[in-house]
Amino acid sequence: MKRLLKLAGLGLLALLLAAASVLAITGLPAPPAITADGVPRIPWKRAWEMVSGVKEMQAVTGFTNWVPGREGMLAGAGMSRTVHRVSAPGAALEPIEGLPAAAYNLVFRSDPEHPFFVFALDEGGSELYRLYRYDWSSATVVPLTETPARGTICCFEPGGERVAYASTARNGQDFDIYLMDPADPASVELALEADGEYWPVAWSSDGRFLALRRYLSHTHTALYLLDVETGSLERLLEDWGDSVSFQAVDWSHDGGRLFFSSDHDTEFHTLRSYELSTGAVATLTEGIAWDVTDLELTPDGSRIAFLVNEDSAPTLYVLDLASGTSRRVDGAPAGFVRAQLGFEALYMHPRHARVALDVNPASGATSVYSYDLDDSRWTRWTQPAADETERRPVEIVRYPTFDLVAGTPREVPAAVFRPAPSFEPPYPVLIELHGGPAMQAGPVLPRPFAIVVSGGGVVIRPNVRGSSGYGKSYMALDDGPAREGAVRDVGALLDWIATQPDLDSGRVAVMGASYGGYLTLASLTHYSDRLRCGIDMFGFSDLVTFLEASEEHHFPEAQRAEFGDERDPETRAFLESISPLNHAERITVPLFIYPGANDVRVKPAES
Repeated sequence: MKRLLKLAGLGLLALLLAAASVLAITGLPAPPAITADGVPRIPWKRAWEMVSGVKEMQAVTGFTNWVPGREGMLAGAGMSRTVHRVSAPGAALEPIEGLPAAAYNLVFRSDPEHPFFVFALDEGGSELYRLYRYDWSSATVVPLTETPARGTICCFEPGGERVAYASTARNGQDFDIYLMDPADPASVELALEADGEYWPVAWSSDGRFLALRRYLSHTHTALYLLDVETGSLERLLEDWGDSVSFQAVDWSHDGGRLFFSSDHDTEFHTLRSYELSTGAVATLTEGIAWDVTDLELTPDGSRIAFLVNEDSAPTLYVLDLASGTSRRVDGAPAGFVRAQLGFEALYMHPRHARVALDVNPASGATSVYSYDLDDSRWTRWTQPAADETERRPVEIVRYPTFDLVAGTPREVPAAVFRPAPSFEPPYPVLIELHGGPAMQAGPVLPRPFAIVVSGGGVVIRPNVRGSSGYGKSYMALDDGPAREGAVRDVGALLDWIATQPDLDSGRVAVMGASYGGYLTLASLTHYSDRLRCGIDMFGFSDLVTFLEASEEHHFPEAQRAEFGDERDPETRAFLESISPLNHAERITVPLFIYPGANDVRVKPAES
């Protein structure tokens, strides 16, 4: 019997080895749910790269916050951004006991002995948050609010106990401003009953005023001061109108000035100061013809660290307020600073002149760095998940499109990633279209697309009209009835590909997510004869139903300012005429659609 069992085991092992040998040669078959006519099996090498890519994405790190009174910082890790403690540069990531994996928007008091911090948490990606307190000593979580709502936590009042936050809890639409002592949740008070979307961004040093930014559209905001003692609200620089944008707001340490970036009377967001006593405005970054996207004051208030989005590559600068001179920081680590207009990317230490920021090599995994303004030293805090020496360099190109600027063809910037020289041209091409639309594709290749390059393909990430970073006029080129201009920019890219001897114009795919998914579908309805396939990731197919769904959750007036008001019959007819859903019969190549079941902006029905 033992011999029979042994022989049976050896036979089973032989069968498994034989099956493995066959699969190693033939590759992985398509899953049963996917029809793959004429598509070869996936080689094991590519399958292993996919597995390795997922492991790399799980090891990506991003800065969360400095920890007052405790050494080190907090960093999010993996695709879930689970928060860990990093006690020193290069130290292992330590999980925080009792803190939920999806904890978001962590806010601390600057007091080193403060026993807790505040954070937000939603369920299932709903973006409807409740606020919580995390107590360091007991590693416990205490709920602070009951109603899930959209919003954001700003900051603690200087020298005080209250935290300021915005929430739509009252009616689900308007972003009211609340103040609360997290040690006593019953202390919550409504500081501003809002009519619209207001975001608290900075608290004055004396605790009297909150600077608020009101969201008017994807490209326009307004700046306000809220007196937290009287409840009065004052709009600053109202004579600038509604067609401007304010970003990256912070107070001077004496409370007499506000610093911010704005595109008033300029194409780009320049760094400025506003004197509260006189209303005088001064520009602090004359001669820098790119957007200032974020700023942080040093703890002593003498300098400002700020980011400049130079041709899609955010670059660190330092301004000395006494002399008025600024310098570009040299010696930065190779890679792309993760930043997007309107989102925080720099984080100043509460006690030292040291900023933290996330850096991503051209197609590697993000690591956290700090830069010390006093000794001009860069320090790496977290380690990458991949060998960065294997990454391919990026080339920034500009290709001509259909319209003219001063009599010459307008140019569209794009990042091009080519494979290793060991691959034979002409290369197949994947066009990846970013979301937004007022976002930007930087010179960095996310890991899933890096697999295309490692397999011998080229990835091109264009910044079609409507993208941020190239001036407000460029951002407005796709507004309303000009929407199809962005699709024509994709067509112009196909023309450019056909002129490149190392690119195969007969093997071009297009893909994108959210608004990029819409552009993918629209491109397929126009250019199916020039594309081999497409991938739509939670993109909207009908502009009218997308805008109608925005009423339920996501900034309806801002969306209408960008795309048009579907309630107007003439505009509605136009939007219907360009919606990919109404021209689906024109898509004659394979299309893979990836909907998001919990997507709060693009409903699954759009797929």
